[in-house]
Amino acid sequence: MNRQAGAAVFWALVGALVLALAPAGSGEDYSVIPMDVDPPLVVDGDLADWSNVPVVFELVRPEQVSAGAARWSGPADLSGRVRLAWRDAGLFVAAEVTDDRLSQTLSGGHMWKGDHVSVLMDLTPGVEPGRTGFGAGQVHIGMSPGSLEADGSGVQAEIVIWSPTDAPTSGGQIVARRTADGYVIEAVVPWERFGTQAPRQYQDVNFDVALSDADGQPPEQETWMTLGTEPWERRRTRLMPCVFGDGNGQAPAPVRSLAIAAKATVAAAQGTEVTFTAPEVPEGKAPLLFFQARFDRPRVGGYAARSLRVEVNGRPVEGSRLVNRPRSSMTMGGRESVFVAPDGAMTVPYAPSGEAFDKHPHYSLLNNVKGCEFEFNLAGLLQAGENTVRFVNMVQAATPGDMTITLEDIEFRLKVHVETTRVFRPAPTGELPVYEPQREFPTTYAGLSHDDGAVRFTVNGEPFEVTGAFSAPDGKLYGGASPSYGFRRVVVPHPEWIEVRDTFTNLGAEHVPVMQTYRCAPGPERVTGVWLAGIRLPSGVGSMAIPEQPSAFLTTAGSGVGMLPLNDVFRVHVDQSAGDGGIAIADRHFVLKGGGEYTAEWAIVPVTQPDSWRFINATRRLLEVNFPMTILSAFLDYRAPVTQWTPEQYRHFIERKSVNVVSDGLYCAKWQGRVPQGLAFHELVKDPKNAQFYRDAHRRVREAFPDGSVAYAIYYHCYIDVMDENVETYRDCRRLDASGKQMSYSLPHYYLYVPTLENAFGKAIGAGIDLRLDELGANAFYWDEYNQSRGDYTYTPGLWDGCSGDIDGKTYTLTRLKSAVHLVSLPFLEHHIRRIRDRGVPAFYNGAPMSRTLARLKFQAFTETGSITNCHRMLLYTPIALGDHLTERSQQDCYEVMLKALDWGCLYAWYSRTVYPTHPTITEHMFPSTPIELHEGFLMAEERIVTNRSGLFGWGDDSAMAIHVYDREGRRTAGEEGRQVRRDGRTLAELRLPEGYAAVVVRGRP
Repeated sequence: MNRQAGAAVFWALVGALVLALAPAGSGEDYSVIPMDVDPPLVVDGDLADWSNVPVVFELVRPEQVSAGAARWSGPADLSGRVRLAWRDAGLFVAAEVTDDRLSQTLSGGHMWKGDHVSVLMDLTPGVEPGRTGFGAGQVHIGMSPGSLEADGSGVQAEIVIWSPTDAPTSGGQIVARRTADGYVIEAVVPWERFGTQAPRQYQDVNFDVALSDADGQPPEQETWMTLGTEPWERRRTRLMPCVFGDGNGQAPAPVRSLAIAAKATVAAAQGTEVTFTAPEVPEGKAPLLFFQARFDRPRVGGYAARSLRVEVNGRPVEGSRLVNRPRSSMTMGGRESVFVAPDGAMTVPYAPSGEAFDKHPHYSLLNNVKGCEFEFNLAGLLQAGENTVRFVNMVQAATPGDMTITLEDIEFRLKVHVETTRVFRPAPTGELPVYEPQREFPTTYAGLSHDDGAVRFTVNGEPFEVTGAFSAPDGKLYGGASPSYGFRRVVVPHPEWIEVRDTFTNLGAEHVPVMQTYRCAPGPERVTGVWLAGIRLPSGVGSMAIPEQPSAFLTTAGSGVGMLPLNDVFRVHVDQSAGDGGIAIADRHFVLKGGGEYTAEWAIVPVTQPDSWRFINATRRLLEVNFPMTILSAFLDYRAPVTQWTPEQYRHFIERKSVNVVSDGLYCAKWQGRVPQGLAFHELVKDPKNAQFYRDAHRRVREAFPDGSVAYAIYYHCYIDVMDENVETYRDCRRLDASGKQMSYSLPHYYLYVPTLENAFGKAIGAGIDLRLDELGANAFYWDEYNQSRGDYTYTPGLWDGCSGDIDGKTYTLTRLKSAVHLVSLPFLEHHIRRIRDRGVPAFYNGAPMSRTLARLKFQAFTETGSITNCHRMLLYTPIALGDHLTERSQQDCYEVMLKALDWGCLYAWYSRTVYPTHPTITEHMFPSTPIELHEGFLMAEERIVTNRSGLFGWGDDSAMAIHVYDREGRRTAGEEGRQVRRDGRTLAELRLPEGYAAVVVRGRP
């Protein structure tokens, strides 16, 4: 027996490990910092793009005043809401601070004495756990709003790093602005200033956020408010557990691990022991042993069954204790193998590394199972104090060759215990609700009247009024005409909606800023619910700016009223807000040209029931967006391991996803080490080898599907370019922020430009469409982030859209002109989308259109679901959710996202390139679909009904129907959960679905 002593783990480390899992002053086991999903957040002081960041840290309770409590008079004195988000570029921070007296006169390292926001992190929890002070691995960031002088003078907003002390002194962005009751800070701090690389998804840290208040002079920190409630000390053990999560704000429990041994070996027929000291396991925590195991080989060569077992304190670790993977897995080659037997015997891969095994085109395991990684629950085997782990190589000594097993990353871990057994609701019994689409559309309101300042009507006898308020540069608000502009209103009644056209005429030669606000405010005593952009606000208070879904809606006890802008400018500029028992839509960016005229078109949509879905469906009819959706897409990059797949593997990947378009990426080669976005791609494919790469990829699609049933697309983006030299070549086309700096996407070399039909960049990037469809032979088209990509506006000199500007919110005067990227690029977008359509190739796009002009072209689009809430953006267009590539690791994960999308009335498109399906699933019957109505849990289309709910479903006629039911794994059942019934001459599908099931009712001819 070869005995190897692992890293000694003393009681000081043990105590720190336990303490790390006991958060300070928190009722939760851990917090989550969500990932910032594409497009990245823009640091501009406008927090509207944070509306989908799902985690908010509230600092408002008295017990959170961890220092200076005697000088805190209440939330109006100091309180706030802080959001954090992360991505490779850095940590994003948005803070809305209530502070009755702004006081910041200092800068640099001394600004801590004044008002500011802090973020504290321990990026290396468990390392040197006996050290409580900040040092290597700990970060303390301060973000000062500056003095926020009205004229922009005085102390400027800044980011200060107090720890680490050797952090770079520059980098990042910060914008601050004063509000009615305090200030807002928005910032991004690059990871370089933390002294670390970008975190991995689900990596854990310890953290806290803090607000500092200094009301008097000379500057003095009077009050310190933190998320944690322990008395303030800047020590590591005060910080709270946190995980860098996915875009939904979800993450597994943080892992607190202690290294036992970085590496060990076990010869054939021998054993190796490592020892470690463990604490008594706290209640609610699970003790785990993690390690990687492989036979070290220069190339991946399969695996050896029953070659390793583990004992802890002399007792065997059985297969039932495995927690990080199934005991058996299917390989890419189609063979199912047992990797951990019931008695604990393990199958160990032959590989140069775990990563190499997981990339192999034949031996890698489906569902993203890591072949070399094993994690076992040691509950009942562990003892307080010293423990011995014995690894036994079960290969016989006489076996030819070197059969030594390499063990790596041996760790003892503590995780929050999560109950893995879920109890699902059974299929319902008794009466079922009947779901049929609405067929008659009577007028939903009465008593319509209007004047310049208001539109009045009743719904179910209940009175409503929508008022208008329009700013003028004299600092006043008007309900119609002002000294600077004329005003006239036209109101057009429709059965389900009221169309309003407000025309503003500039009475002079100077540009006039006109902020327009339309508000419906029945009052808190009447309003029972509020939705902005399709998202319910439980508090009834909030704001958004979502042109793709520009609506606001409220309900009372018996009815509802919604509003939305219609014309391009109003939609692109839209701000939605709610509060004080009302909702509003507004344009706070509009500039009326000298001598010009402009008509703001908007709609009021009354509904006779307090139902947000009734509003959504009426609005969809208004917008005429119920058109056929025919494309089911999947991404499939033609690179390893795909290039090494057999024809059967390749065909099965596409067939089992039931797609009719596959889209390739920009991976033929790198441009100076960069993904070749933009014109770099054009340069690369001038090389015949790179061009042939895409022709070969399309050829493989044709060989797999010679009937032409599957088309081939190549990724396209019209705003990003990575070529450094083009910054000067297309200088006049750059997208600039308010400071005049060129904007970038997620990385500094992802330069952003503004394409138009006239400018040089637009002509160059537009040629990429023909490059793909003609020279490279694609016969389908995928356009990513076509609306505008990252950020709403550009301050490029000489580039004005003719209607946008920054307007002072107090004086209503024009601060400066700017351009809405979507509006200035709109002729370019419309022209090329029409060209693609006219070529007759299937085309799909990322994002619902931001303008009426594009929406009228009726092309198919989806939304990314790094956050499933993003489905709300598609409620007024093609309701399709792209899969969540951040969390989908298996076909089961994908199916669960499909069910979540149905909760929003949305269908699904495949995203994850690494999920290899083992069977067809519900997507085989999703398309084509021409929507009739959307509802929570189901979509009713002309051709089919897709649902994750039970009920009686039909079209209100005697249509024939075929019923397909799918179980919790997304496999088609025998169909006993559904049957066809007849009522009053109508056919209905009676579906009694257990929780986690779904069904498609396919319509036949009556």
